[in-house]
Amino acid sequence: MPACRKECGHYEAIWGGLRCWRLEACSALHAVLDLLSHPAMPVLLWTTAGVGLLTVTAIFVVGRLRGGSEDDQPAASSMLTNFRELHSRGGLSDQEFRTIKTLLADRIQRELKDSGDKG
Repeated sequence: MPACRKECGHYEAIWGGLRCWRLEACSALHAVLDLLSHPAMPVLLWTTAGVGLLTVTAIFVVGRLRGGSEDDQPAASSMLTNFRELHSRGGLSDQEFRTIKTLLADRIQRELKDSGDKG
């Protein structure tokens, strides 16, 4: 069983000897204090903090560079197909469907032009 150090102040005199009245807590506390007082501990703590800061910074920068990619959004042609199905089931009026088609027409033209330029 681990022995408590006299300097912890948790000793009491019993029958001519000394006994720590908080042995488990003292042992854990002294183990942590011993670990923190190790000469390599400041280097380890600063290295860990630096790596953590670099990781957070890298995640932030990559997120900003990627930004709102257009790949995250469905293609205009698939959106138009979905709206056409919704219109055929009665979920959209003729006027609403025409408005949506008009709004998506420019986007469809751009997508077709972009795919023609890449291909």
